[in-house]
Amino acid sequence: MMTLFLVLVGLANAQPGPFGAGVVLGPTTGASLAWRPSAWNAVQSAIGWDLSASRIDASVDYLRSLTIVEPVASVRMPVYVGIGGGVVTEEPGMFGEGAGVAARVPVGVSVFFEQVPIEVFAQVVPQLRVLPNTGFGVDAGVGGRFYF
Repeated sequence: MMTLFLVLVGLANAQPGPFGAGVVLGPTTGASLAWRPSAWNAVQSAIGWDLSASRIDASVDYLRSLTIVEPVASVRMPVYVGIGGGVVTEEPGMFGEGAGVAARVPVGVSVFFEQVPIEVFAQVVPQLRVLPNTGFGVDAGVGGRFYF
């Protein structure tokens, strides 16, 4: 128990690295990874299960910060837009039946805390299904990542 406590204290005091791992919650809930080489650029990916449609969704997006708001000295909030792609295994409903590929445009905000290497984010993601047929949809998610 003491070892776990010391590990958590050490992680909380660690300088964040460019890699983040965590979870995303929304219509699709699952794991989220990120690589943030600078405050202005990031690549995020996610894979998860959509409970309402019983399918697996996976995506990769490039994100570019439009502005970085600092409401207090220890908090940084990038507002971002991106472009990416997604793959679904089965998708009944708004896009039609079967597996497919979609172009994505995530728009969101992240919150980074200076004292701990954690990111909290919220995003809305308009999507254009491109294969095997076309259609429009919107995804959304909130989540968090630990940076190392």
